[in-house]
Amino acid sequence: MADGMSTLKNTRIRMKCALPREEAARLAARLRRFPAVAAAEVREDHVNLWHEGRLPADRVLAAVSRAGRAAGEAAGAPAQR
Repeated sequence: MADGMSTLKNTRIRMKCALPREEAARLAARLRRFPAVAAAEVREDHVNLWHEGRLPADRVLAAVSRAGRAAGEAAGAPAQR
């Protein structure tokens, strides 16, 4: 490997439910704020993270879980006008 290049690891986290597009984009942006995360992608049923070194797994899983719960609550709530 050339000098200055680093190796990225990929971690996939399965989600219990799909997120709406806006929520998925918000979650990806939130996950990219972690210093170790180089890129984040939220798909229908999973999250892909590319990172250097160790992830703060408990904080990452908490963010993913919160997003899933919020999406589930929003789907179950009646529409507001």
